[in-house]
Amino acid sequence: MAPLKYKRQFIVLHWVLTLIFGPLFSPWINFVLRRQDEHLSFDLAEAYSISLFFSLIFSLPTLVVYLVVYYFLSRMNVSWTVIKVALVSTAIIGVLVSVTLLVGSSIGTEITLCYASSTLLSGILLSIIYDASKVPV
Repeated sequence: MAPLKYKRQFIVLHWVLTLIFGPLFSPWINFVLRRQDEHLSFDLAEAYSISLFFSLIFSLPTLVVYLVVYYFLSRMNVSWTVIKVALVSTAIIGVLVSVTLLVGSSIGTEITLCYASSTLLSGILLSIIYDASKVPV
């Protein structure tokens, strides 16, 4: 098992990087979706500080569930790789549920894709960084 210090670093960094990069994915998601209705399309990066503030608030329930999942899986002696996959999956499901309950509509789809992409990419990059530096995660 990886040292607790590195597990905590992964958990905190994953959450923080998801919040930081989520709004920055907005222009790319809008480009990929090629929205025809310009009034529905928006760019979270244009209002970055506001996006970051609301992301922080709306992510707290998911963070609590994320920590509960980590707590229970770590007590079951599950491998750290399985825990990371479960945490990333929990974060993506949390984004989907939060956005669906709070926003809905086609704008919610864009927001979900932005934060789900950020969550997935953050989880993968953190795993690669830790593995490349030979730090046990």
